[in-house]
Amino acid sequence: MKIRELYFEDTFTLSEILEKMDFQSDLNKLFDEAKKQPEAQAYLGAQLFLAFGKKWHRAKDEIIRFISDITDEPIDKVKKIKFSELKELLSELFKDEELQSFIKRVSEGQK
Repeated sequence: MKIRELYFEDTFTLSEILEKMDFQSDLNKLFDEAKKQPEAQAYLGAQLFLAFGKKWHRAKDEIIRFISDITDEPIDKVKKIKFSELKELLSELFKDEELQSFIKRVSEGQK
C-alpha cells in the first residue's frame, strides 16, 4: 500500500485520533530529541509509533478510517493488513514533515 499526499481534510481525522488517545506526553521534547539523531526522521517515526501504539486502541475506528483514506484502500482490506506492512506504512507516514508539523502544533496547544 502506498500513502497518498496528506490533505487538509485529513487533519480532522487526525485531530479525532489525537483527542481520543488523550496524548499528553511532551511531543515537543520528542521532536527536539529527534533533531539530535543522525537519522532524525527515522528516529522520530519509530518514537511516534511507540508512543501512539500504547494508546491507539482508544481510536481504533478512526485509525482504520484514516489509513483507509490515505491509502485509498477499502476499510475491510485495511483491517487485514499484516503487521509488518502496517509498521512500514506508519513509519513512512510519521516521516512526513507536514504531519510532524501538525502533531507538534497540536501538542503545543495541549500545554
